[in-house]
Amino acid sequence: METIQDAINKLVACLLKVLARVRGGREDFHNREIEELAQSILDYARMLPQPRPEKGVQVEVDELAFRLRETRQTIIEVLHLLESRERAARTELKGVWYLNLGLRYACNRAVEGEASGPHHTLLPADRRRSS
Repeated sequence: METIQDAINKLVACLLKVLARVRGGREDFHNREIEELAQSILDYARMLPQPRPEKGVQVEVDELAFRLRETRQTIIEVLHLLESRERAARTELKGVWYLNLGLRYACNRAVEGEASGPHHTLLPADRRRSS
């Protein structure tokens, strides 16, 4: 026969397993959200003028936070993630970062002379103008 202490121990073990699943689900959600924000930041940067393609696009943390409706801390967390992937670099100015959009994209913009994304290069030249 099971004692009350054994039943309590089983209940606590079961609750700990449930808590671990919930916590893991939250971490997965947070990681997905950060990945989506990283992509949103890069997409936003592609719309900005790029005076020096070799350095990347300059963005400000406050502007990104305002545009994407996120906290400064979340934006900084995403920029650190992009930095670890060599897609972002800090500048000497506080709150200002360079985003590396990739060589292919920078070359396309220099050739086309417009702020179109890399997906436009897949279209023939006559179709690109009509779209």
